[in-house]
Amino acid sequence: PLLREGFVDFAVAGAVQGALDADLELDPIGPIEMMVACRPSHPLAKATRWEDIVDAEWVVHRAPGSHHTVLFDRLRREGLPVPARIIETNSFGVSWGLVTRSDLLLILPQAFMSIEPYASQMVRVPLKMDLPALTLGILKLRAAPLSLAAGKLATLFQRYAR
Repeated sequence: PLLREGFVDFAVAGAVQGALDADLELDPIGPIEMMVACRPSHPLAKATRWEDIVDAEWVVHRAPGSHHTVLFDRLRREGLPVPARIIETNSFGVSWGLVTRSDLLLILPQAFMSIEPYASQMVRVPLKMDLPALTLGILKLRAAPLSLAAGKLATLFQRYAR
């Protein structure tokens, strides 16, 4: 909303290529591989099949174009079940608190496995299926060119992230 309302010139964001609204564009920086995560003592921490975890409780971010929305749409197209027991939130802090203190599952970037304190508070569920990757990039309005200052800052973000 802040981008569309003109309060920010761009955002550094993860998005699913092809799932953005028509008024937005993403200048890609690189891929973000996704994973299913849970607390280390979760009963499904060693699950390898989607069928083993689909009936678990999930915390999801269901904004249009989010990785959860894209994954659930893909599962439906492939005739696979979609989680029904979900808690929706748009706050990573809330999601993290729920996952580390309960039996909820969460899909998040696999890079979290190399960042403390996250890496010591969760494990990757070793699914034998690919999840849709996100693309890290500079998200901006398609019809609004960046100002000189915003363009310079976006370039610095791109260089640093690469």
